[in-house]
Amino acid sequence: MQLGPLNEGALRELIARALHQDADSLGPLVEIIGRKTGRNPFFAHHLLRLLADDGLLEYDVESSAWRWSLEQMTAQRGVENVVELLARKLGQLPAAAQLMLRVLACLGQRASTSTLAVAAGLSELDATRHLQPALEAGTVYRENGDWVFWHDRIREATYASMPAAERAVMHLQIARRQLANRGGETDVFALAAQANLARPALDDSTNGASSRASIWTPGARRKPPRRTIRHSASSARRSTCWATRRRAKTACSPASCAARPSS
Repeated sequence: MQLGPLNEGALRELIARALHQDADSLGPLVEIIGRKTGRNPFFAHHLLRLLADDGLLEYDVESSAWRWSLEQMTAQRGVENVVELLARKLGQLPAAAQLMLRVLACLGQRASTSTLAVAAGLSELDATRHLQPALEAGTVYRENGDWVFWHDRIREATYASMPAAERAVMHLQIARRQLANRGGETDVFALAAQANLARPALDDSTNGASSRASIWTPGARRKPPRRTIRHSASSARRSTCWATRRRAKTACSPASCAARPSS
């Protein structure tokens, strides 16, 4: 879900409604929130929650109004960059929820409960239970039975929170679990995407050849819908590029990004 920037009046109204206060009294607060979030309504909402969690935005029971310190907000570290803000929110979730979000990030922008359960090696009940804190925190939402990241930057921050070596291992684990799930129909394109991203882990393995063979044991039966093919490929390429840029602090090369399919 992509949300564009608001104008100052719309952002002021959004914050006023969130805090149940008169818009005219918000002045500098709106300016600070707008500067730190690029006036993106999604990021503004998350920043307000983060400031409240950190005690920089407090509710005064006696006056029935929210109070804040502009100086403390301005000096607050870790909120100037949106990705850092989202990474902090992710870091506040329970470990089980963080793990499930990383599995989801490896799969793409969205996945069904059954797909997530297979990829994580859990029952559907446990997968749902572990993701509940992320749902309550606004990191993901439900749509037509799928778990969906609220914004692609959340997925990117989640994916980048794992070192490259750990990402490869997780992709390998997911690929093997998908292949082992012979009770259901295997999505060959999703499996191929996972196996491709797992290649560094296979190359580091002492039995890389046999590991590759084990991944490609025949067993896939169903041709997935076109949207699944496009989503798996583009999501994997986008996250890998973004994580590389973040690590090297340089833009990805035209060769690596030019062939992205449109989403």
